Amino acid sequence: MGPVRWKSGTDAGSADHPKRLEHNPQMRLQLALLITILCAGAIAAPVNEYNCSNIITGGGNVQQYIYDLSPLKPDFNITTRKKPEAGDVVTWETTIAGSLCGPITTKFGADVQSKCSDNAWFCWMELLLREGEPPITLRAIQFAGGSNFRPEPHARGQALDLLFKASETKGSKTVNVSFICNDNTSPGKPEKIEETDKLITIKWESKAGCPSTPKNSPNGKGGMSTFGIFCLILFIGAIGYFVIGSAYNYTVLRIHRFPEMLPHWDFWSTLLAVCWDFVASLYERVSGRSYVRL
Repeated sequence: MGPVRWKSGTDAGSADHPKRLEHNPQMRLQLALLITILCAGAIAAPVNEYNCSNIITGGGNVQQYIYDLSPLKPDFNITTRKKPEAGDVVTWETTIAGSLCGPITTKFGADVQSKCSDNAWFCWMELLLREGEPPITLRAIQFAGGSNFRPEPHARGQALDLLFKASETKGSKTVNVSFICNDNTSPGKPEKIEETDKLITIKWESKAGCPSTPKNSPNGKGGMSTFGIFCLILFIGAIGYFVIGSAYNYTVLRIHRFPEMLPHWDFWSTLLAVCWDFVASLYERVSGRSYVRL
């Protein structure tokens, strides 16, 4: 006795029964096209890339603000020196080199460059200075950076905090750049105001820290995101597809039974069957059970 094939519905011999996917190249093509369209839509959905000339905070019911930090390019340094004590001939110097718009462009010496890679956004250096001699690098640590690193903007009322999270390097610290709006200062000078074991806080008073409001959001109510608009269009398109297709099948092709009146019902029923088989197979593998299908 040969294997009994699974059939859906009360009438196993009904002509309305969908064909198996592996024996229907047309349905396989339709399924492939559907998956391709969905994947293309997901890929086309824009990712919120960081752009220092167009930093947006807020949205929804929260007032939106836009900041342009491009005037603060490319790099900046904050240097602190510890004056030598009486009788001491060396000076201790610490320098924080950073960039707000991308990896640091300054090229350091080999001893620093080996610690702070080409994709570093913040680099901390400790130097030893002797009069009449070149500086000696004692330590260098990459504070923030990486191939996919992006700083995190946070709203503080109308002010902006730009958070650069610590890297995985031992001794690394998170850097928080806190901007203060001053129309009369451009570009201004950053100043380190606090340092702990895990966090360095930098204050930067500058015109670049003064926000503007979006033209399409005068009341501060953020609009729908691009991904949200894409999902809405996709949903409306799906509704239109089923409504118009069903109306065509009902009026032109005289298909009055539901769900057969839905457009391309053979394809959708096959897709549901394939998904059900996949879920059942996955459940059997996870649970360790095995069933004989009829």
